[in-house]
Amino acid sequence: MSSKISYSLIAKGTKPLVDYIETPYTFIAVTSTNYLTKIEQNATKAFANNDGYIYFYTNESDITVMIVADRNYPKATAVCCLNSIKREFLEKYQKKNLNSTKILGLNYEFRDKLKEKINFFNTHLDYDNEEYFEKLKYLDSLKNNVMGTSHLAYERGQKINQMSQKSDQLAGKSEAYYQGAKRVAQESKKDMCLIM
Repeated sequence: MSSKISYSLIAKGTKPLVDYIETPYTFIAVTSTNYLTKIEQNATKAFANNDGYIYFYTNESDITVMIVADRNYPKATAVCCLNSIKREFLEKYQKKNLNSTKILGLNYEFRDKLKEKINFFNTHLDYDNEEYFEKLKYLDSLKNNVMGTSHLAYERGQKINQMSQKSDQLAGKSEAYYQGAKRVAQESKKDMCLIM
């Protein structure tokens, strides 16, 4: 039996700011939005409904992060997912006044981040260590930097190769020019000797 997160939502009070749905069932989104009025402040909780899903949420400073998952989704993994989303969202938006943000007004800016997190936690069900996720992200960024740097080094290597070939050609031409100039100088010296 598969176990996955189907929906994620971030809200300010009862106003949804951004959401991401993994499945085509929009009733999950509607149901989740309705539950925002029942959220306990500054708490992390889970509750089940008769729709076959479990609703996990965490609330801090009137910001709620909610995910909706299959009933057999691991609780520890769900809590790590919530905390990971919450931390990244608060890092980006804590200093912004979110009261004036329109309903789902942050979808353009943050939906891809929600999708990335949900995809990660749907493929790492045994994951229950938030620090591990951060280390994976760090390793990914290192890998991307190394790949970019090696590409630049390759390009530079090609350019150095071309410069080396050109300098070899110039050295050959300058040697030929030097020999020609030397010959001209010797012949002009002979001509000067004949004149004297």
